[in-house]
Amino acid sequence: MDLRINVSKPKMVLLYDLVHPLNIGISPVIRRLNHLLFILIWLSLEQPRHFHSHKVCFNVMSAPYFHHLTVDFTSHRATYPSALNSDHISDIQLMSKTGRIKSAFQNESVALNCDVDLNLSGPIVQASAVLGYNGWLAGYQSKFDSQRSKITQNNVALGYSTGDFILHTNVNDGQEFGGSIYQRVSPKLETGIQLAWTAGSNDTRFGIGAKYDLDKDAAVRAKVNNVSQIGLGYQQKLREGITLTLSALIDGKNFNQGGHKIGVALELEA
Repeated sequence: MDLRINVSKPKMVLLYDLVHPLNIGISPVIRRLNHLLFILIWLSLEQPRHFHSHKVCFNVMSAPYFHHLTVDFTSHRATYPSALNSDHISDIQLMSKTGRIKSAFQNESVALNCDVDLNLSGPIVQASAVLGYNGWLAGYQSKFDSQRSKITQNNVALGYSTGDFILHTNVNDGQEFGGSIYQRVSPKLETGIQLAWTAGSNDTRFGIGAKYDLDKDAAVRAKVNNVSQIGLGYQQKLREGITLTLSALIDGKNFNQGGHKIGVALELEA
């Protein structure tokens, strides 16, 4: 059984997740969301079935105002591993239904994904591809709106990874440019830098962060960006299966005006 509790302030949202696998192969998940104005509870059931090198998984999620059915088919063959997913959502209040079909294929050098929604007025097709070679990665993502007969998204990314060092760059729709660098300085210290720029508005965003392991059970995190937002975090493993996380977001530009955020999360595993 796995119980997770998350608390978010200042909105005062309390989220419970209870996962308890059964011997018959079904994993029910009970989730409860407590808010100052409402309480929402929903149940999710997942049942996997294995056939030789294939796996079929059925997931049913039910809440007071909607139902969600998901069917996943996964092939674990070494030569052509692939996956096919379909889901259906019914909104009782709005009397609407939506559906989507997803497919995926990957091996050591190539990963391909494609999904199509089942909108009768004109489905939207999304496709992506990633190629890898000797630590280099190149990716492309596109979205096509068949109703307007127009490509609405064009994203390109290039990266390089050596384990302790990761470089990533991307261009979205020819307007947004971004890059990030991750470096493990020592076994206990990790650092990262992120930079983004928008061509139309000359909006530049910059951030730097670090993580330091105090010991095997405790770690601290810190980040700051160009708008003087400072994020702090502390994670402590209290005992086996129990982890406590404390976090804060400080607005340095408007420090005296308030509006800062704090968060507490408690994760229980059994």
